[in-house]
Amino acid sequence: MTDVPGWPAPWSGPAEPAVPAGPDPHAAVGAVLEARAVVPVFQPIAVLDSGEVVGFEALARGPQDSPLHCPFPLFEAARAADRVTELDWLCRSAALEAALAADSRPGWRSSSTWRRARR
Repeated sequence: MTDVPGWPAPWSGPAEPAVPAGPDPHAAVGAVLEARAVVPVFQPIAVLDSGEVVGFEALARGPQDSPLHCPFPLFEAARAADRVTELDWLCRSAALEAALAADSRPGWRSSSTWRRARR
């Protein structure tokens, strides 16, 4: 893979991120699922030529100040505990709930492309 100026370097970490040290992954993921402790964050998707935002990508974060805050260790711990499907559905649900709650906020759907798609 060739480096592209201005782009981050290609991933050079381990092929599979390690389960974070600390609590048993079964217990840690179980606690996240039980508490619904997943927070969605949204990354805008923009047209490169115009900068127009045409959509948003939902990303998941685990509990703040936790080894499971970042998605790699969170999903690796879920894989180790055989609970990826449950975590995946929790992430989808949290993203949908946040998107629906943001529906009435000014600017959320200000893109002309979004308005055209909704007609």
